[in-house]
Amino acid sequence: MIGPAGVAIKQVEQQLAALGLVLIENRDYGATFSSATHTLRVTSEPHYAGLSISLRNAYGETFELGLLAHMLAPEYQAQAHASHTTNGQEMYDLTSMVRFLHDNKALVFEQPASYFAAYQEASKLRLAKIGL
Repeated sequence: MIGPAGVAIKQVEQQLAALGLVLIENRDYGATFSSATHTLRVTSEPHYAGLSISLRNAYGETFELGLLAHMLAPEYQAQAHASHTTNGQEMYDLTSMVRFLHDNKALVFEQPASYFAAYQEASKLRLAKIGL
């Protein structure tokens, strides 16, 4: 990835590798980390200072990591919003999300995801709030 997002990716690459998620693709506006059972996709937009981080499991279930963290461990969402600095890593909330993955790996990486139904419901509620 390019710009501050690229700096952020490089800073957390070793931590993700410790979780078994190895960098398999790194393009201008997206990076993909993969293990035998999960794929973590980090994408950015050229004119938006934020990242979209999603986790896909072996069953094809995809979870937006911010919503998942909010559901399973709300304190990580609060940390992410409180840590917007300009060092590239904190600005994109990536540190908090990687910490969330590490601290909750037994639950997040279980197969199948026991929280899938609750995640779907929370996702529907968020979309309903904005009229979708």
